[in-house]
Amino acid sequence: INYLHDHLLKGNEAYQKQIDIDAWVYGPGIPADCPRADNVRFARVAAEREAFQKGKAATALATANWSTYEWMHFLRHLPKPVDKEKMAELDRAFHFSQSGNSEIADIWYLQSIYAGYTPAFSSMKAFLHVTGRQKFLEPLYEALMQTPEGRQMARDIYQRARPNYHPLTQVAIDRIVGKS
Repeated sequence: INYLHDHLLKGNEAYQKQIDIDAWVYGPGIPADCPRADNVRFARVAAEREAFQKGKAATALATANWSTYEWMHFLRHLPKPVDKEKMAELDRAFHFSQSGNSEIADIWYLQSIYAGYTPAFSSMKAFLHVTGRQKFLEPLYEALMQTPEGRQMARDIYQRARPNYHPLTQVAIDRIVGKS
């Protein structure tokens, strides 16, 4: 606190009055004067997602310079299931089935499972074989286990992929796929 006053706030009365230092240092939770992140970018993503759902072509969406988080927001908030033709249109425009970004790929594969969008399944199988992070694996295996076809696919993939998974991940996925 002394360093803060002596080196950062010294001579700046406005900041000293603006910041409730005691709340930041000693108070519980997030102080009332904490700046709030603006959600303008996510609002733009939501507007593009709604436009797509209402018929705007995927190639016409204003997606230039979207970050991973914006793509995740877009995909995560699509309806479940997305129409297969809409999934194909998104895949043609943005190549989600071949995404090298695990965060985006994971959400895309979940949407593919919900939609029954089989063109993404071969990439998803490869993803499940090379990805070891439990946060990606659990939702995919859980979604696959919701249908008879998915259950068979999950068990087939898991039988081959299991040796590559961390022991704690194996325990978690064993519970999901029913392996004892």
